[in-house]
Amino acid sequence: MLRYGALSINIPVIVFSFVTISTKSCTTYTFAHQMLMLIIELVVSAVMILRVYALYSRSARVLWCLLGIGCCLIGVTIWSVLQGQAGFPITVLPGCHRGIVHSASRDLAVPWECLFVFDSMIFGMTVYNAYVTRRGLGRQVMPLHALMVRDGSLYFAASALANLSNIVTFLIGGALIPGSLADFAIGVSVTMMSRLMLNLHEQTEYGILSEINLTVTGVQDDLQFV
Repeated sequence: MLRYGALSINIPVIVFSFVTISTKSCTTYTFAHQMLMLIIELVVSAVMILRVYALYSRSARVLWCLLGIGCCLIGVTIWSVLQGQAGFPITVLPGCHRGIVHSASRDLAVPWECLFVFDSMIFGMTVYNAYVTRRGLGRQVMPLHALMVRDGSLYFAASALANLSNIVTFLIGGALIPGSLADFAIGVSVTMMSRLMLNLHEQTEYGILSEINLTVTGVQDDLQFV
């Protein structure tokens, strides 16, 4: 579902890059497109929260901490998007294109910076959990933890690179350059998340919604596949 949602928002991008519409409709479309990208990233972030929640044995404290930080970042993101709507239509090119003034480009960079901070936090918590688990188990290996850390690292590396590239476009300036890699960054994030989840389900003999208890050398760990 997430993959199809990301694909569907790119279809209008292709269409309206060549089809000219009224200035008012173009402004509305641009804002709606920004909101749809925000919703998709919220879904991806929610999946990442569930993964960390499972890694930390469904700790309510960890869950509420992540939700609290997430809500703060969402608030900052929505505020910055609303503040960054100052722009102007570009009529010399066919299709729907809006230029962004320099002050608005700085505001619109904030959501992507918040996303980078959130991804970094999730990655740090995943690595820390793997380190603590490894110390408790000694030389014995828990394949699921190793898999989740490996895939989480790959997700973070790819998403962070795409995200930082998009942030740079806002800092460069210009009318059309800011946010030009936003759809690319969204596509990378969704693709890596889909691959991450599918790989986890392929590597385990348990069902997607199953729950198991693992006890190794006195260290008990509860994993719930979500």
